[in-house]
Amino acid sequence: MSGGVTASAPDGAAGARASTPDPVSARRHANASAPDPAGPTAAVVRLAPRCELPRAERFVMAWCRWYTADLPGPVATERRAELASDLHEHRVDAGASAGRAIVGRALHGMPADLAWRLRTLRRESAEPGTLPIAMPAATHLVTALLLAWGVTVIVHALRAAGATGASAASEMLGAGIVGFALASIGAILTLAPGRRTLGAFALASAAYILLRHGMYAVFAASTTMTDFYVSQPAQAILVNRVLTVAGVLYFVAMAVWWAPEPGARHSGARRRGFAPASTVEQEHV
Repeated sequence: MSGGVTASAPDGAAGARASTPDPVSARRHANASAPDPAGPTAAVVRLAPRCELPRAERFVMAWCRWYTADLPGPVATERRAELASDLHEHRVDAGASAGRAIVGRALHGMPADLAWRLRTLRRESAEPGTLPIAMPAATHLVTALLLAWGVTVIVHALRAAGATGASAASEMLGAGIVGFALASIGAILTLAPGRRTLGAFALASAAYILLRHGMYAVFAASTTMTDFYVSQPAQAILVNRVLTVAGVLYFVAMAVWWAPEPGARHSGARRRGFAPASTVEQEHV
């Protein structure tokens, strides 16, 4: 019996030693499993190897802090938190070799980051009544086409007046000059944020004059258009009316969209400075 006790004693001691956790291993296990109160960024840096990854993450986070430095606080915080989460996930997936991949992805994504910053600045600082960038670009394109049409009307009216000398041709020439002048004034006014509504109304008036009356100058001076007008007058008049209504309604719609709301000028100036919304509301109370 004593031999059995003697034989079992080492096994018991070994079992006791095996069941007793190593203090260093226990601390590592606790640090790895416990949630990091400092957030995902601190967790990534703490768990990353010292050779490469911390430098990569510091570089990426410094870049993020730079291009979000002058953005509103909530927007910048959300962007940095998203980046920190992405870094943590990339570290978990790639392991110790993630440093170069992180830097490569950061360099490759810098144009996208700057594009995001530009969109955010435009959205946060835009005055009330400002359209997305595609709409002002379309408006300026339509305005340029209207100006080009005005030049065409004037040239054809001059040809008609020189060829026939009729008073109708002189009236068409006068209408073309007035319409082109209104279109030029409207084009200049739409470039100024505070004058866009007035400019759009000027363009609507120019569109009516140049499309409604200027088209007849083209009919009179062009043999092809004259034949079309003589052979199919109903279709020619329909085209004239449709283009006129479309042009006028387009610029009137832009004028309504650009019309400032009550107190919009003051609030827009505050928004350009990224003042908190609560500050603006308190000033209006």
